[in-house]
Amino acid sequence: MDRRQLSILIVDESDRDAILLERVLRQEGYDLTSQRVDTAESLRRALRTRDWDLVVSECRLPRFSAYKALETIGELALDIPLIVVSETVDEIDVVALVKAGAVDFIRKDNVSLLASTVKREIRASGRRRQEMQAELDQQQVRAADVERANAQAQKLTSENAVIAEIGRVISSTLKFDAISVAVAEHIKSVVPYDRLSMAVLVDDGDSIRVRFVDGIQLPGREAGHLLTHEQSVTVHAPRTGKGHLFELEQPDAESPQSMYQQPFYDAGLKYGLAVPLVSNGQLVGSMVFRSLRPDVLTRHELRLAERIAALVAGALAADRLYQQTQREARENGVLAAIGRAMGSTLDIKTVYDCAFDALKDLMPVDRLSAALILPDGEHLATNYISGLPVPKYAADEVYLIKDVQLIVIDSKVGHLWQGDEYENLSHRSIYIASGLRSQISVPLISEDKVIGMMWIRSKNQSAYTAKDLALAERVGLQISGAVAKSILYEETRRQAEEREVIAEIGRIVSSSRDLQDVFH
Repeated sequence: MDRRQLSILIVDESDRDAILLERVLRQEGYDLTSQRVDTAESLRRALRTRDWDLVVSECRLPRFSAYKALETIGELALDIPLIVVSETVDEIDVVALVKAGAVDFIRKDNVSLLASTVKREIRASGRRRQEMQAELDQQQVRAADVERANAQAQKLTSENAVIAEIGRVISSTLKFDAISVAVAEHIKSVVPYDRLSMAVLVDDGDSIRVRFVDGIQLPGREAGHLLTHEQSVTVHAPRTGKGHLFELEQPDAESPQSMYQQPFYDAGLKYGLAVPLVSNGQLVGSMVFRSLRPDVLTRHELRLAERIAALVAGALAADRLYQQTQREARENGVLAAIGRAMGSTLDIKTVYDCAFDALKDLMPVDRLSAALILPDGEHLATNYISGLPVPKYAADEVYLIKDVQLIVIDSKVGHLWQGDEYENLSHRSIYIASGLRSQISVPLISEDKVIGMMWIRSKNQSAYTAKDLALAERVGLQISGAVAKSILYEETRRQAEEREVIAEIGRIVSSSRDLQDVFH
């Protein structure tokens, strides 16, 4: 027979009666643990010593009673059923004890009923405990729900406060560079990242320039570099207008985006989210958050990043307008400075020096050079170099017009080469070896005729935009006037010197009869 565990506390002064109760329960198959007590103190001590399934108590004892036992159980806040087993049954006691909490009343001469009563009460006690545990579990669940809701509310309040602070920072200045540094500190408290980059759409609409980087820095992916839409993880942003989570896969050599992302993959920055910066329905830039761990950036962070992006986009649009206004003013300043130089001197080197210094305020310029087309129309002669030296291409160098020069001269428009396109030009290797990786070439045109060329070069791999090319063309056209004037001046001076020499020869001839004096 399967023996059931049962622990009972017997409140009685008689060992004989206690043994009788134990025998009845063991006969019913219980593996019994029991203890007899007969005072309030011994009961209290026993109740504190271990957990009991049942208390069986005599109604009245000389020093104790079932009433006192019920009081003690209540004081200790225990849920233990108490059965009264007594020699005599007083109806008043029965009613009073049941009201006080006793579960049953059995006469000692009918103690055989104890087993069925115990079985019933053990089941009832088990149900009560299950119900209490279920209620306790529900209370814990409700408490956890309340705690979670409070935490979410607190987190939402904190996030809203951070976003409000970001809005305040953005509204305090028009300078995006200052905004981005201040905003990044706040962003990191709600959208954790290992690298954050903010980029702006350049004016040609085909490229993106990274304006700001915080966190892990990578060579060739610093602030200031250019990339195409195809290379960016926000390639789909113009179409969807929404951000997305991404995980970089093993780079594929056939994919421009994959190869651009190679350094990030190698650095472990495989997990991230990208959000477009959209102002008045127009894409103006992007924000890219990257993480070393896969569980940091989730849809929650994506939603927050989109809210932040809405604020940053307005700042970026305002900054672009401000920068455009400032650039236009500076471009006009460049042209005015060159104009003043042209008006004050016929020395073309002074004009080129002025252009070199002025252009450096608007674009990366590590080398400026120019050359004139020789009368044979097939060669160029370098007439100006400033900046980074390049072996072979020195001042007064004469070389055959070919490749890129032919394209510019024949089309009479400037051209921009940079990045892979620049590196694929076969004759560019000498410039690349010197550290120059981007180039603007513009024709020097006078009276609709190309008289020379000017080159602006940078060490940055993707240094220039369509706006830079347009400005270079304007500078080239302006300088062309100075070059033509200088050529005309030199030609006029040369002709004057020739005439002076001829006149001197004539004077000598007319004043001397000795031919030897003429050739002296």
